[in-house]
Amino acid sequence: MSTSKDNSHKLPSNLNLHAYSFFDQHTLENWTLENYYHFYKRKINPSSNYNTILRYYSQDIEIIRTNKNVDEGVRRATTALKNSVNEFKKGKSKAQTVNNNVDTNYGIVVGVMNGPLSSGDSKLPDLRQTNHLEETVQWQIEDEEDIWDAWRQFLQTCNCYGFCLEKYHIIECGYSIKCSPSWSDQLLDHLGVDDHSVESAFKRCSKYAIAALLITKDIIMTNYQEKRKALMNLQKNEDEDREAASFVEEFLLLMHEDIHKPLSQSESSFNFRMVWPLMSLACEASSSCLTFLPGEYILKASKQDYKADACIVDAEQNELCILETSDPLKLDDKCKYGYDHVKGAFGSLTLFNDLFKKYYMASEDTAQRLNVMFVHARHEVLHLWSLELCSQKLYALKKHTTSKILALGNFAWCLRRSLERSAEIVRSMKEEHDHNQLKKMMGQDVDSNLALMVDIDIQKPLKGAGYGILLPDEKDEDKTSVQYVS
Repeated sequence: MSTSKDNSHKLPSNLNLHAYSFFDQHTLENWTLENYYHFYKRKINPSSNYNTILRYYSQDIEIIRTNKNVDEGVRRATTALKNSVNEFKKGKSKAQTVNNNVDTNYGIVVGVMNGPLSSGDSKLPDLRQTNHLEETVQWQIEDEEDIWDAWRQFLQTCNCYGFCLEKYHIIECGYSIKCSPSWSDQLLDHLGVDDHSVESAFKRCSKYAIAALLITKDIIMTNYQEKRKALMNLQKNEDEDREAASFVEEFLLLMHEDIHKPLSQSESSFNFRMVWPLMSLACEASSSCLTFLPGEYILKASKQDYKADACIVDAEQNELCILETSDPLKLDDKCKYGYDHVKGAFGSLTLFNDLFKKYYMASEDTAQRLNVMFVHARHEVLHLWSLELCSQKLYALKKHTTSKILALGNFAWCLRRSLERSAEIVRSMKEEHDHNQLKKMMGQDVDSNLALMVDIDIQKPLKGAGYGILLPDEKDEDKTSVQYVS
């Protein structure tokens, strides 16, 4: 291994490493995985699990090895370290550091048995993974991160259509989605998709909502002025949420009895009369400073030419939600539906990753609470999807569905609340990023680098046949569980 005379090499200060201080404080000959593990547990995050630390070490070594500003001797040395880690990962012996076992069914985790650690912290744990895709294997587990590692291994085996979301480590799930039969119910429990709660503005002001619906029911719905006058004269209850009541009032003013007539004529009519007003209502009713941008919108977060049918941005022009509309109402084209679904999912992934790259110095705890929304308007339903990060480079795309007048109101309210939460988290990420950037300028150690947690370069899906098979199957209505909450 090549080293300098004093066996230490100063790294460029702008390297975004998980543990820059480790490499800065240790001589080159001590850049071993064992030393890295103990340093990380002792100085950075005592709660980190073995597999995570191994992954961070591999990524840090790779960043150093490929940076042209690093001394050539150091890069040669890290190449040797990388090779040794790769050999270590390929080891066939089973890890013996924990007694926690996970039974598998068709290669998927189905049960966890808790047990104590069988070795102390004085030695480096055996980090080698068991191939959990073998039916007879028990995959050893220490904490939740190991379960996400099981997901990663499973998704890497996907060999279906080129732009299948599984290939990009995206788990499609939701209360109404039929998941792959090879996915175990126990593993899906970690995604929290069994029961579904919908926040309802109507439930928050039920007395006013019922009265408003009864009044407008007997009015000719095309008579906007008469309907508005009736709603304005309706007394709002002091003991109910006035914000929700105002939202219900604005929503009912949007709805017309003959609204379906022009919707089936073109995609533009569908957007102009139904989808855009609902999304605009969600933004206007929000307490966050959100702007709805209708019409063809080119994503700034994408390096490729990505055109959405609308976008929602915050005060900093961060893109938080996109719309994809699949032609006119009641068109039934599964190939078109499948393409737009995949396109919207990749667009959401691009927005999500861009926020992590932009505010890369924010804390992981804050960033992992982020959700980016994607609205897909197709057939007679608006579909609201929410993209979140489960673990490093492993995502969940969760689904909500809406239909009919009341459900559309719940859709707009749910979108509004989701956008408020996302905007607040992005604001927190920006504040933490700016604070940590200042600390780094002052010479303090900052180990956070969110850019390492996501895939920065995302390829836009290409148009073509076969996308119909990528459209998620829906469960029967009697197999879903929905609870409306205020």
